[in-house]
Amino acid sequence: MTKIKSPIDGDPLMREKLHSEWTQAFRGPENELYADMLFDYLKREAIYMRGTRVLDVGCGDGRFSRRLAEMGLQVISIDFSPVAVERAQKRVRDSGLEKSITVLQEDLTKLNMTEKFDGVFCHGVLMHIPDQEAAISNIFNVLNEGGRVVFSELNMYAPELVARRTISRIMGKKSVKYVWNQSSVVSWFETDDGPLQTRSHNVPMFIKQLEAKGFSLVARHSGELSELYTRVPRGVIRRAILALNRLWFRYDGLAELAVGQIIICEKRSS
Repeated sequence: MTKIKSPIDGDPLMREKLHSEWTQAFRGPENELYADMLFDYLKREAIYMRGTRVLDVGCGDGRFSRRLAEMGLQVISIDFSPVAVERAQKRVRDSGLEKSITVLQEDLTKLNMTEKFDGVFCHGVLMHIPDQEAAISNIFNVLNEGGRVVFSELNMYAPELVARRTISRIMGKKSVKYVWNQSSVVSWFETDDGPLQTRSHNVPMFIKQLEAKGFSLVARHSGELSELYTRVPRGVIRRAILALNRLWFRYDGLAELAVGQIIICEKRSS
């Protein structure tokens, strides 16, 4: 088993507390129904071909790595957080998928990998990486020509996020700081273990950035319409929001209104 490096002070992504909070907020049974639909879509559209090698970057607890392996893919899962790596390794063991998934501790911005992959899965990862340029470049470099990458990121113009930022400014919340530019809004949230970055994109500009790197857009699909379910107790209201998210995804509602964005690109031939 790969030796796990010790945590870095001052980064909440390296701490158990944040990962436990994310599990509580984003890992309920209704969330898995949405994930079922996402992976059904990837299979239906043949985004990844069975038997190919896929890199799951920022794999977290391995939740999506398991789903990729169940699609018949060979998966290398990486995360820079030792907490995430330990959780992912446990999930792999518990699922009996050791032959299909290898979990490694790697920093996507300083990727130390020479092997190439037929696909990359990058779900909710770039938003937390300050050096996004380096991360995208490394994703491009590890892909074979014609290989595909699936990004899931946030839409800065989603009405819900616009309203959240407006309310935060009106209330003068000091626990959240925003940095705006044409291409994104970067939010810094104060946590007990230090500031946590979350970036939302001007999605058309993000796509142009990817195209400038050498990718071609394959598809843009609505992700979750709302993340308000993370702010309410488990119960009827939460289930209703998650049900609406599934409907929005199933019928590919107007992407411009959705908080979540699924962006699929292919590495162009040189």
